[in-house]
Amino acid sequence: MNSSVQGLLKGPLQFFARNQQTIKWVVYTLLVLNFGYYIFDDWRAAQSTLLPDASLLEIASSYATSFDELGWFGLLFLLEAETYWIEDDTELGPVYWLMQFARVICYVVVTHTLFAFIVVLIDLSNASVVTDAGGLCALVGQDLSFTRNLLYELVESGNCATLSAGGEIYRFVGEPVVSDSSGYQLAVWHAWADVIEISGWLTISLLITFVMILQNRGIYQSLWIRGADALQYLVYAILAGTAVYWSIYGYYVYTWDILLWIGGFVIIDANLSEWRHELEDESEAAQSEIVSPTPDPAA
Repeated sequence: MNSSVQGLLKGPLQFFARNQQTIKWVVYTLLVLNFGYYIFDDWRAAQSTLLPDASLLEIASSYATSFDELGWFGLLFLLEAETYWIEDDTELGPVYWLMQFARVICYVVVTHTLFAFIVVLIDLSNASVVTDAGGLCALVGQDLSFTRNLLYELVESGNCATLSAGGEIYRFVGEPVVSDSSGYQLAVWHAWADVIEISGWLTISLLITFVMILQNRGIYQSLWIRGADALQYLVYAILAGTAVYWSIYGYYVYTWDILLWIGGFVIIDANLSEWRHELEDESEAAQSEIVSPTPDPAA
């Protein structure tokens, strides 16, 4: 890092170091508030996408984002506890295994979210063209909703002529939802963005857990740690790209949420960095004692 970049970052880094705990709890509080928004957002979308006889899996898939947020809160809490409050799992006994069980449950929840998003992507690829519709107005009275950019509107005689931009009409698999060509393509892009985003968060979480396990064994300098850090930077860049993507389509709250979660995981990285410095100081102190042993008074 050259001197100009160091000078540019010196002020913000010093501010973060002085106010790390305050920043941490501000970020965590904002994440909790965002969670409430996502519950409402999933409920709103479910009113249009769920059929009356929807299965339990379909209902859970409709609330995938809310379940996903809940799972990530659990993982973030565990990582915060293990990287800041505990930093040493060897003396926890049963509590350690309880935490690992909770971690597995959280990973099951977020992996289900990834599965649900992949299912959405597969279902979109199997969407059928309503060839005999004769335009969107021919679908009036069938309790169908038209979607574009994650917004849903019931197809009625008063709006059917203005909802579609033209082209073929697609009927989504397992949902009372239709869209035109451009709306369908946008739904596919959004689905890919969801899959990429959740995959990125899973990768970040696993990388942090991997480094935490190494440091818990006293390893603070390793090619594996440097590689994990480098891969994290790449994934953070991809996640930042998804934040920009959602802002382009007007979902600034999604952009805000991604940036908040990046902040949350950066805080965990800061915990790991502090822990790493402590391990390094302890190692240097131990080596110093070996090199310069205390003189024996009896000698």
